[in-house]
Amino acid sequence: MEQMANIPLGSMPRVGMAWRSVHQGGPQGAPVRLAFTVERYWGVHLYRYRAPVKIAGSRFQIEPGMAGFTPPGTRVEYEFRGRCEHVFAHIEWPNSSDQTEPLPLLFSVGTEFPLLWERLEDVARWWQSDPLRASVRVWDVLLALGKLARLGPEPPERRLLDRAFGVMDHRMAEFIGAAEIADELGISTGQLARIFRAGGHPTPSAALRQRRVERARHLLVETTLSVKQIASEVGIHDLQYFNKQIRSAFGASPTQVRRGPIPAFMER
Repeated sequence: MEQMANIPLGSMPRVGMAWRSVHQGGPQGAPVRLAFTVERYWGVHLYRYRAPVKIAGSRFQIEPGMAGFTPPGTRVEYEFRGRCEHVFAHIEWPNSSDQTEPLPLLFSVGTEFPLLWERLEDVARWWQSDPLRASVRVWDVLLALGKLARLGPEPPERRLLDRAFGVMDHRMAEFIGAAEIADELGISTGQLARIFRAGGHPTPSAALRQRRVERARHLLVETTLSVKQIASEVGIHDLQYFNKQIRSAFGASPTQVRRGPIPAFMER
């Protein structure tokens, strides 16, 4: 049965220490053993090596690309062979009554591993010079690990869909369509269309149109930008067409949207 640790993901931890550590096994492949307990802090680790480990007396097998947790006061026994590299942070939560979420003591994070390693290395760089920033970053890592533990690594199609939305948001003011988005992702327009259908969106163009009018609604309600400026900001440079798109999306003109109450997006 998979062993779990109850971690309070709902609040930001404080970083006591963070480091990228390299251990070396003995000559001719002989193991080097290291056993210790951290009394006060949780440990969060990302591993780039293969080795057995005992956590609170239970045996586990570390594999490259895994994440692991060690609760405070837990005896950990590592066995190193060859070069063993990992990055870790010791963290604590000031409010011990925070609601917790069970996460596996050790699990694979798949293709997200390089990004999480980079973020945990940020924590190692910042924990002394910029402790608040380090705490925010390690919380981000923990939330990502929590999602991966619950849902598993995102399939490639989901990551491509997220990247496509990123392209839309970054280049919204430009005259772009499915061809430009697919080109930036390095895929065909047919593949892009399949990815959007699998994600519950009828077409890339419909998704882009919705993001444009939703951003326009926010700018109409929350800023004093003119209607013409907002239309340009969301990449609709024909003012008459912009008015038509807003009315189609919200059943109201841009001026009426600005006056409120805020209408909901109308699926069409």
